[in-house]
Amino acid sequence: MTPGATHAQQFAKDGFCLFSNVLDAEFCGQIAHDVISEYDRLVSAGWKFAAGGRYTGHLNFSPGLYGQELLDMLDSKGFLKIAEAVLGGPVALFGVVGNMNLPQSVAQDIHQDWAPPGESMVFNIGLVPTTRENGPTEIVPGSQGSRFTYTSLHLSGTRRKSLFWEPAAGDLIMRLGSVWHRGTENRSANPRPMLSVIVVPRDGEQAPPPKIPVSDRITFSANRFYGRAARARELASIYLAWPMHWLRLARGR
Repeated sequence: MTPGATHAQQFAKDGFCLFSNVLDAEFCGQIAHDVISEYDRLVSAGWKFAAGGRYTGHLNFSPGLYGQELLDMLDSKGFLKIAEAVLGGPVALFGVVGNMNLPQSVAQDIHQDWAPPGESMVFNIGLVPTTRENGPTEIVPGSQGSRFTYTSLHLSGTRRKSLFWEPAAGDLIMRLGSVWHRGTENRSANPRPMLSVIVVPRDGEQAPPPKIPVSDRITFSANRFYGRAARARELASIYLAWPMHWLRLARGR
């Protein structure tokens, strides 16, 4: 794939691009099977999750040996070149991470992964068919960069332009890390895993992407709450969603 003006225009307009059938569906299904099997094994062994999964629909996992394979596939298909063209220079790997949206989760608060003026490129890879039932990603076109705060995103009516990414296995969304988005609730009976490859601008001369330190196992880690009163804020955003929403609007953030 050759980076072109069309991609640059699409990112400038919407902050993301959608691609179909990027990876083999059977390969993605195998990753999903292995991830869910490992999760089931941990639960059967009595592992308890402090947070994530049902709180905000995201339980972190490392894809093990699959991580390097996925990065190599994206590189060979020209997607890292697109990231370089959009971000304006060579990129460095920030990480390869998965998240699993567990049944009966609640929707995340809408947010930016990267706070401007910083920027990144996030490759979200669908591992299983995803619909409004099992937790698609909601994304706001044209909300990248410093164009909006939480308040202006809502008061301008831009939030109402949200789209829901409902990928088949092997589909890909490339999005700038500063695009406003959120994971939505999983109302199905099955976990919904997804993978993300994240790259950031890198200073210096062009060089191959760094190798990913990998183990031979898929590993899970419960999300942690960060900062003073972070857990209280997280739970309040879920169980007191509307009061928290109006508070943020009033504070202008």
